[in-house]
Amino acid sequence: MGQRLVITFTDGDHTFVTLYQHWSGYTQNALETLQEISKAGQNIGLFNKNLSPQQKKHLLIKVLASQYFVQPSELAQTKLWDKYLTDEEITENSQRQTFTPHRNTGLVSLSSMNIENAIYWAEMLVEIDLNTFDFDVTDLFWENELQDIDDPFGLSEQDILAQLNELDKSIINLAELDDLKTISTYLENSPYCQIVDAPNTILTSIA
Repeated sequence: MGQRLVITFTDGDHTFVTLYQHWSGYTQNALETLQEISKAGQNIGLFNKNLSPQQKKHLLIKVLASQYFVQPSELAQTKLWDKYLTDEEITENSQRQTFTPHRNTGLVSLSSMNIENAIYWAEMLVEIDLNTFDFDVTDLFWENELQDIDDPFGLSEQDILAQLNELDKSIINLAELDDLKTISTYLENSPYCQIVDAPNTILTSIA
């Protein structure tokens, strides 16, 4: 179904903006997208701790619109976009869509309808806290069904679940994702991760 990646930036219970990418819902592809956002954010000062919430939103939209495409159905919704992008930036984004398969490159949505639709169709959902830019690295993993886990130690299902749940502590900050060393180190040292043959996919499992 296109292995759909959706990245959300949330403020409390409210999802402010989503990025939808077709064929990117694999661990490595998702990491590369997050790395793109991180680098662009650093270049524009997105992670400056002195920014107000509104300044943060303003810079985030500029970052996403410079890398990806405004959802085509939202281009004419000036009330949504005018507070974040200039007319020139919106025009430039629209013109780029003429030459690029935008769904695979990435679609950015601000409207509640498109945000809900993107989240509904997500096959990999990465939720980033807009206030801290923290996210859970386990959002990038595919989990084995419990019955498929090769368990040479005779652990019960309860034991396996308890160990898998330890991965919930693995919070990473988008601002520090200037390269993939942080996550590579995590994967190399985690007893719960193994790379499998499926392209660019990492499954959580018991070593």
